Amino acid sequence: MDVTAGRVLSTAHGFRADGDAQAAAGVAAGGFRRWGCSTDLRESSLKCLLLLLVLLLQLFLLVSTNYIIHYAAVSPLGTMRGMMGVVKPPVIPRLREAMSGRTVCFDRSKPLGSYLCHLHPLGSPRPSVEEVRSWGQSFDKLMKCPAGRKAFREFLRTEFSEENMLFWLACEDLRQETNKSAIEEKAGLIYEDYISILSPKEVSLDARVREAINRGMLEPTCHTFDDAQLQIYTLMQRDSYPRFMNSPAYKTILQTLSEQSPES
Repeated sequence: MDVTAGRVLSTAHGFRADGDAQAAAGVAAGGFRRWGCSTDLRESSLKCLLLLLVLLLQLFLLVSTNYIIHYAAVSPLGTMRGMMGVVKPPVIPRLREAMSGRTVCFDRSKPLGSYLCHLHPLGSPRPSVEEVRSWGQSFDKLMKCPAGRKAFREFLRTEFSEENMLFWLACEDLRQETNKSAIEEKAGLIYEDYISILSPKEVSLDARVREAINRGMLEPTCHTFDDAQLQIYTLMQRDSYPRFMNSPAYKTILQTLSEQSPES
């Protein structure tokens, strides 16, 4: 009786052990299957991520290429050379310096009245009191006077907007040019210095004028920047000119000339 019972219990334990082993094998198999699915998912995600990165890189290269081609095409000098840091050939010696009109270095920290002596360079007449007073009558009279332009330019420098006057002067110089090669060279310099978004001296122009310039730069003429010049002229007249007339700098110039006038 006891022997029979022992065999039954042993057999039962054997079945339970076999069942546990089968169950463990089933769990392991299920785990391997789940692990395999997870691996496939990871591989798919990695492939999708790599594909996305490749597409983004291609898009970036496409946009960059179109950007460079566009600005290289609209500038006869080849804006790409400027972007690559290549020195421009001296087609016209010291052309950029001549167009900028930088003859004297001024110090922003000093009052404009201390530079009164620079308003009439050697060989040019000193502005009279009446002439300086006429600057307040209209912006046109100020801009037609060489001394007035110099004083106004120095005021713009204190406001960090000197590029507006420099651009206007460069356009005036271009309009007087008749040589075709010189026109192309000067137009290219003006574009790179004041129109290109890569320039630190870029002037503020609306989209319509900027697009017209881009088209005109394919075959630049002495009138390529006329609309832009007028827009900057109007901007200076509306914004900077009233502040200049009310500035201590202008009042100092007028007072100094009045004190030095023989009539005073």
